[in-house]
Amino acid sequence: MLRELSAGWACLLAACGAIQPQRATEPDALAPPFANKPWAPEEAIRISGAKATLDAFSARSTATPAAIEPERVYDLPYLIGLAQQTNPETRAAWQATRTAAARLGTAEGACLPQSHDGSQHEGFFSRWLNMVSRTQAEQPHWITPLVATTPLLTQSFHYDVLSERLPDGSHLNNYGGGKGLEFIPTPNTEVILAVPPWEQLTDSQSSSGFGNWPSILAKYRFSSANEQQGDYAVTGFLQFTGSNGSQGFSTDTDVLEPGLALGKGWGRFDVMMNLGAEFPLSGNQAAQDFGKPVLATVLAQYQVLDYVWPEFGFNFTWWPDGLRQGSTQLFLTPGVIFGPFPLYDRLKLAFGGGYQLAVTPAPVYNGNLIFSVRLYY
Repeated sequence: MLRELSAGWACLLAACGAIQPQRATEPDALAPPFANKPWAPEEAIRISGAKATLDAFSARSTATPAAIEPERVYDLPYLIGLAQQTNPETRAAWQATRTAAARLGTAEGACLPQSHDGSQHEGFFSRWLNMVSRTQAEQPHWITPLVATTPLLTQSFHYDVLSERLPDGSHLNNYGGGKGLEFIPTPNTEVILAVPPWEQLTDSQSSSGFGNWPSILAKYRFSSANEQQGDYAVTGFLQFTGSNGSQGFSTDTDVLEPGLALGKGWGRFDVMMNLGAEFPLSGNQAAQDFGKPVLATVLAQYQVLDYVWPEFGFNFTWWPDGLRQGSTQLFLTPGVIFGPFPLYDRLKLAFGGGYQLAVTPAPVYNGNLIFSVRLYY
């Protein structure tokens, strides 16, 4: 039985090896290129004298049959050739022959090895990561700043730890900082799924609980160019913060923040800017007290030695209504980020820190110590 199967496979491979792969795209191998041209298989051309006869007939043939010259004496083969060229049945037979030749080549092509560009065999994650690489290649390669929404589309797990110094001298520690899993689902878009922040108040009672949860932030990149094409990015974003924090750590109102993030680079130096506003969604007294603050951030970075990114930012807030109606708040934020350091394949690590210092009277908090770590993938 094994011998018969081996013989069968050998015959099949031999048959496939005899197939001419060009027949599907070059039907001239089995049919004449024009209706007025003669044709013979290669085997016939090998016969002594056959090729010379075919070439002579082809020389007498023209794409458009010549008019009959009354003074000329024609031989019989030439007259037969003229009659066949002008006969509609000749062209119909020629078309049918070329169609059959193409069909034969297509059918035989199924037995031939198939070449692919590799995309058909890629898995879902490979295609997705390739799309991410193409998307990020169309924008600058600045590092994500400490206290601003970057206009770039990034993929990382981002985790911050904050320690705010309150006006009464106590500290409010925040573990998470509204950061989390950042991923690019489609070209020009990014989604950030934040981890629920855990907060700890170090006052006389030392309470702790979950704070308001900035659960999701969505970005859409309107326009961008990498360092060689213009070095800029323009991105819109929308963040939702839920009021599902623990008692004493929640503002008791959901908040929606639309905004615009801009950035422009000049070599190793870049400037980013955010402009947005927060809108309370709950129709309660807490929403009225919260108001609709307008937020603006301007930040500058400079890349040193490839892996060091010092930055300096201005964070401004204005309350047109609510409990703090008419108030303004300005923070100066120096900081530095190190990385991203390559780890393995796409994985890169970056970390850094900074400090927010209030320079206007009666701020929400006087200062804020920031530590940040990002694992890019």
